[in-house]
Amino acid sequence: MRPSNRHASSGIPDGDRAIARISAADLAPLMGALEVQQGCVEEHTFRSGQWHSPTKTSKACLYYVVSGRGTLTTEKGDSIPIAAQTLVVVPPGARAQRPAIHPDVGGSSDLRLICGEFQATFGEVVDLFSGSPAAIVERFEDGDALHNQLRLALEEMRHEHPGRTVMVALLIKHALLLLLRRALTSPAAWVEQIAALRDPRISRAFVEMTKRPGAAHSVESLASAACLSRSGFMARFCDVFGRAPMSVLRDLRMRQAAQQLRTTSTPIGLIGRAAGYSNNGGFIRAFRRSYGVEPREYREQSLASRDAPAARTSGTSAARTNSPSRFTVSETLEV
Repeated sequence: MRPSNRHASSGIPDGDRAIARISAADLAPLMGALEVQQGCVEEHTFRSGQWHSPTKTSKACLYYVVSGRGTLTTEKGDSIPIAAQTLVVVPPGARAQRPAIHPDVGGSSDLRLICGEFQATFGEVVDLFSGSPAAIVERFEDGDALHNQLRLALEEMRHEHPGRTVMVALLIKHALLLLLRRALTSPAAWVEQIAALRDPRISRAFVEMTKRPGAAHSVESLASAACLSRSGFMARFCDVFGRAPMSVLRDLRMRQAAQQLRTTSTPIGLIGRAAGYSNNGGFIRAFRRSYGVEPREYREQSLASRDAPAARTSGTSAARTNSPSRFTVSETLEV
């Protein structure tokens, strides 16, 4: 595999080199392991003379153009033309570029956008867009399912249906899966910005860790799954994810254990063994390092929080209805 150019501009085809691609066989299990949480979407209409500056957030943001034309300007000053069926994803974190969105002056129609925030992770440990240095831009076509998925997410946000937050997260995940499919064919250089797509061999080992964190994994067994030598696997895994494989695996195991402590009455010793610890003391020490408390205390705190009086949330519907938009629209600049 050729080394990736991590500094390639997002959304701009690079005809001077081949883009290293993950295979469909390797992409499918990776997509299955993706988890999307804390999703929300809103719709905004922008007219000539307006500009849009999203509030700072630690989550990833998406912008889907329903109709109209405009320009997305990054903090670096890069300008990206956007039009109907364009999807823009801005990675989370301090390195992410928070864009401003300008409608075309004198355009024949208003610029209508679906804007959203979400967290997309593998095992709630590794962010899908971790390390991505720039906004991801991909143009979809009429008839693609992306438009319908985001419209359904909007309808869910507007009503108090049971399981609304779960449904919105699932619909955003569906939209992201449609984007990830483009990794197989898109000429855009964003394909190599996403760490999990950059090295298919490392992705295979990572999927094994995510699907079965409590299995008897070792550097040697994971290197074998990746068809690499031990040293080659270690170097490439750290290059892709910025961390050693056993460090990532420990976090995946602790996340699984925490989820079981919150949601089941399974004895702590069995939870530790399911997380790959034959020694209960070793599991307790590892959990305390990750969460600051022992498993028993974590479970007690989770139960106390879950059983808190419902009165605290009695006003959530009204508060949510009257809460300000997560996306700031300013009308003071003439574009």
